[in-house]
Amino acid sequence: MAGGVAGARTIGARGSGTASRAGEIPSQRPARDRRRVPSGRPPRLLALTHHRPLLSPQGVADALALSVAGASKLLERAVAADLLVEITQRRSWRLFLPPDLAVEFGYAASKRGRPAKEPSLPASRNLAVAFDAFDEEMAAIDKLLTSARGTKLSSP
Repeated sequence: MAGGVAGARTIGARGSGTASRAGEIPSQRPARDRRRVPSGRPPRLLALTHHRPLLSPQGVADALALSVAGASKLLERAVAADLLVEITQRRSWRLFLPPDLAVEFGYAASKRGRPAKEPSLPASRNLAVAFDAFDEEMAAIDKLLTSARGTKLSSP
C-alpha cells in the first residue's frame, strides 16, 4: 500500500499506568516506551488473497478473526488503494477480487494505453505577467536588503 501499512496503533494507549488511590491520575509511560506498531490487518488481507482470491466480508472476518463490520471496512480500504475490486456493486453479499483476476474474468476493464494526461494550466493565466511581478518583488527585496546592510540592523 502506498505510504506503508495503514492503521497503526500505540502500545500502552489503554491506561499504561496504575493509580494507587481513588482520584489519583495514573502515571504515564516514558516516551521511549511508546512505539507505533502496524496493526497487521492489511498485510494479512493481502496474504489471504493468494489463498482465497474471491473474498467476502464474512469470509475475511472468519479468516482474520475480525467482526464483519471490521472486515467490510478493511475491504473498502483495500478497494480505495486499488488492491481489490468489488465485483458485485451492491450493499449486501459483496464480493471482491484482486484487480488482475477481475480483469481476467471480465468484471473490470483493463487499464491500457497511456496514463491520463494531467490538466494543463488555465488558458487565461498569463505566466509572463506573474513572472515579471515576481522579478519586481525580488528586486525590491534586494534593494531593501542592500540598504539595510549599510545601516547594520543585525549582524550574524
